[in-house]
Amino acid sequence: MELNKACNLQCKVHVHELWTPEETAKYLRLELSTLAKWRSQRSRLDLAWVKIGSRCFYKRTAIQSFVLKNTFGSEV
Repeated sequence: MELNKACNLQCKVHVHELWTPEETAKYLRLELSTLAKWRSQRSRLDLAWVKIGSRCFYKRTAIQSFVLKNTFGSEV
């Protein structure tokens, strides 16, 4: 029971922080098929995703990190 409680506290992710592939593709201005390809080929390990049942989601923080890691040059 205590282990369950600890996991619930550590693993808790708010639903609004999980984006669908459609939402992620729209935000990143990518084709949905590009994200699917990256997941299946494991070619973009810097864009982590979560699998829940048969569905996959992207954490909002992972998407933001991905954008920051792929930002080059100086920002104004």
